[in-house]
Amino acid sequence: MDQDDNLNIDTKDVQHAIRIGERVWWVGHYMPDDTFQCHVYLIEHGDHSVLIDPGGYLTFKHVYKKVQEVVPFSNIRYFICQHQDPDITAALRLIDIMPDVRKDAVIVTHWRTMQLIKHYDPALPFWNIDEHNWQLDLGGGRVLKFIFTPYLHFPAAFCTFDTLSGILFSSDIFGGFTANWSLVARDQSHIENIRPFHEHYMPSREILIHGLSKLEEYPIKMIAPQHGSIIPSHLIDFMIDELKQTDCGLYALARDSTDIHRLSFLNKALKDITNVVVTHRDFWDIANELLAILRKTLPVSSAEFYAYTHNHNKECLCLMPETRFRGIITAPPVQYESMSNLNKRSWLSQNKGCYKKMPLPPEHISDVKKAIGMFLDEHVSVPVLGIVENMAWFTPAKHPEERYFLFGQGGGENLSGSFKIPLLAQIPINETICDSCDGGRLNELFNDKDVKMGFDNLLKGIVHERERLASLN
Repeated sequence: MDQDDNLNIDTKDVQHAIRIGERVWWVGHYMPDDTFQCHVYLIEHGDHSVLIDPGGYLTFKHVYKKVQEVVPFSNIRYFICQHQDPDITAALRLIDIMPDVRKDAVIVTHWRTMQLIKHYDPALPFWNIDEHNWQLDLGGGRVLKFIFTPYLHFPAAFCTFDTLSGILFSSDIFGGFTANWSLVARDQSHIENIRPFHEHYMPSREILIHGLSKLEEYPIKMIAPQHGSIIPSHLIDFMIDELKQTDCGLYALARDSTDIHRLSFLNKALKDITNVVVTHRDFWDIANELLAILRKTLPVSSAEFYAYTHNHNKECLCLMPETRFRGIITAPPVQYESMSNLNKRSWLSQNKGCYKKMPLPPEHISDVKKAIGMFLDEHVSVPVLGIVENMAWFTPAKHPEERYFLFGQGGGENLSGSFKIPLLAQIPINETICDSCDGGRLNELFNDKDVKMGFDNLLKGIVHERERLASLN
């Protein structure tokens, strides 16, 4: 049987035992809405049949039923436990009381694992792999080889390789969290299920690479992990190569968070950022790549960079997309001044190690700052005559003495002071302006004294600034 024939297995089949190789069966149990699927495998070999990682209390009744579909349960001579976790070994207590368990059945495991499993007080005796040259000869040309993979994730963890079928029963290695589970991995995207699992289950990349290198010595045709999805032959090399690049032990990097998906995403983002900085030379490219990384998780419209100069005088070097990230000296956004010049220790102390949202300046103010900075840049050098604050306040027609500052107060004055550019005029929001413009009656614009004053000041300011500039040339 070609193992890759199983690529077309549909999840509806998982209610029964599924053949995945030459006399090899999946006899696990699918648990709906559980991202942590646990698998059990049966090697059918007459009265020397093998059950690999028998399972826990939640699943064993289903495992037992599926085993009986293939062979009588009494045919199972060997119960292999590749580590001691309850999702593998808790069923041993149930097996003890099964009426059809054979008298010479044994628990196949490592001596270190035995030290923990014995606390279940199982009736079955132990068969230690380290005392039997790390292999089990079932007869008829079928030999199971046990591969020591310490600390992945248990000190005495091991995998089992079936020489006849070429299937590697990999225990937790190649396991995965699967939101949309399928028994067999469909394509390379399954690495996104595997990576988070290893990032927090496995202690380090060095230990993982050591284990993977040992597995590569075997002619593996299929990988049958205890969690996640079976990996067919055409995906094996890809999965191994990707796992060798995976950072592990993420919980050691976390402060308070134990959200593995969040930690995994942040870790990948940090790696991507490092890669961008190392492989790109032009800051334009670096900034755009960093923006793309940020947009994967945040609603970011643009990225700007600020750095104080040695003689900053409350001014800083600003790099923004409008100037193709050529540095200009400008005032930083007021909202960020509290963060300036903080070292990491001070920042952690103030924020208790947690990121928080910072209030952004009003969009129109931010855009004006960008535009002014661009025009004043020495590479652009376009004169800016002054600032006009549109929609400075709202005055109801029936209450001309009242002013409502719908978009905040003093924005134009602050900009004028920051850039040393005159504030030419403040134009209010007025029902007269809306009605006159919408009806094409522009001559009525100046019926309101505040509106008239605003446009008068604008006209006078433009004339004055043009004359001033002319006198400088």
